[in-house]
Amino acid sequence: MVQPVKTSRRTILFAVIAAVVVLVAVGAVLLTSVQRPAEKIKIEWWDEWGEARLKWAEEMKAAFEKQHPEVEIVIVEFSSDEEFKTKFEASIAAGQPPAVFRTLGGGVLKSYVDGGHVEDLTDLLNEDWAVKQIPRAMLRQSTWGGRHYAVPFDLWVGHFYINRELFQKAGVEIPPITKAWTWDEFKEAIKKFKAAGIIPIAVGGKDKWELSFYYMYLVDRLAGSDAFRKTINRAPGYSFTDEHWIKAGYLFKELVDLGAFQEGFIGASYDEAQNLFFTGKAAMWLQGPWILGDLFASFPDFPIDIINFPIVPGGKGDPTMLLGAVQHHYAIAKNIPASVKKYAYEFLRFITREESMVRYAELSKAPLAQNVKVPTEQYPEVLMKVIESASRASWLQMAYDEYSPPKFAQVHLDSLAAVAAGTMTPEQMAEAQEAAARELHQQGVLPIEQV
Repeated sequence: MVQPVKTSRRTILFAVIAAVVVLVAVGAVLLTSVQRPAEKIKIEWWDEWGEARLKWAEEMKAAFEKQHPEVEIVIVEFSSDEEFKTKFEASIAAGQPPAVFRTLGGGVLKSYVDGGHVEDLTDLLNEDWAVKQIPRAMLRQSTWGGRHYAVPFDLWVGHFYINRELFQKAGVEIPPITKAWTWDEFKEAIKKFKAAGIIPIAVGGKDKWELSFYYMYLVDRLAGSDAFRKTINRAPGYSFTDEHWIKAGYLFKELVDLGAFQEGFIGASYDEAQNLFFTGKAAMWLQGPWILGDLFASFPDFPIDIINFPIVPGGKGDPTMLLGAVQHHYAIAKNIPASVKKYAYEFLRFITREESMVRYAELSKAPLAQNVKVPTEQYPEVLMKVIESASRASWLQMAYDEYSPPKFAQVHLDSLAAVAAGTMTPEQMAEAQEAAARELHQQGVLPIEQV
């Protein structure tokens, strides 16, 4: 016969306490799981935005996060191109690159590709929608070895943006867009603006690339559109010490000595130059159409117009040539977690939808590098003039500091700033550029392409 087991009150009490402890522990776990939702996947999106494009980015962030609540788009803004490059290179070195980032393509992007830091987007850009929407010619700045590494968004071309009212005040006639001033006419206009107490040209010399615009135009006006491409790619018989490179330096210095730019321009930022032009203190600003979104956002009735860079007597260059290229591309970093990369691809597809691109054009006032029909009413009159001018151009010259390898670009920019400051002669600048190009050639970095 089985005897019943006697259980003391103390044993029962311990059992009850143990059960309560277990229930409390389970409850705590459940409560914790309720209070701590799964961490969102973060997609860092880096660019040097500007007010108008930042508004577009914020709209894209909100719309994508609504569709994908498990994702957080982190928009990171930079105040200058130089800051962007410095922080981007630091992020690569630290092994923490942004998932999606802006690039201008060219030699700078190629250096990141060669370093194994950029995702190959060839499959993405060969999807049906991309083949239909993105012209293959627009991929040239971001394609090497038949592989594509970035999605092009918009185009830029360089003109003098001018304030019509200041031209009228100084008694300077505005040349038609189909005709450029001669160099002497350009200098006479500068003198008239100065006599009227108006800054002839705003320029932000601190980041140096604005200074480069003048040098690039002068080289092209003097020697033609093949000069830079053949010289940087080490074509036989071409050198940065050739006469036209030196003469371009002296013509640039002539503008400096004439007082064409505002006082202290060498240390002035892009934003300071923008402020001078936007607030009606400077008559001209040599820029691309990226300025228009911010201009019309703050000054919708600004008396804006464009004129061409002047021609140089005896020069070989075609005066219809413009500085220009694909401006903004977006790329994906290669060395990021797979879960992040998956959504980075989805985000890139999302911001490249036709409706996203139309909104981009509406806010940025930039001509698109894609086959997306934008209602013409979305573009201001001056932008239509920019597009028409670009359609007549014999050549679009990509910026030297973007086409070139980073080491040459830095020598070019630093040397030109030194010429502006009077601490280097144009001859010394030419020699410095040639020395940098020779070294890169010996290292196998140049040529970038065969010419």
